[in-house]
Amino acid sequence: MMIVQAFDVNPNKLMDELLSHNIKSAITSDLKENEYIAKNVTIRIDDSTDLDLVKHIISVHVPTTSPKPTEMDYLLDLDFRLSKLELNL
Repeated sequence: MMIVQAFDVNPNKLMDELLSHNIKSAITSDLKENEYIAKNVTIRIDDSTDLDLVKHIISVHVPTTSPKPTEMDYLLDLDFRLSKLELNL
């Protein structure tokens, strides 16, 4: 098991980014309640994991959260999907 340290990251988002590259990890952090950026994060990965890839994912990680879609975004998406169903696309 390898241990990698990361600082000032969004641990939930970082885990998703690692998973999107098929990297399974166990992440612990000092994340405080009602916050999304942790000062210190410990990532545990298998020894067979490409460490350079993990380091690259951490280096390009942007800790901000994605904005939640507005109600209008939701309605437009719903309208688009219904239109596709009506047209049998």
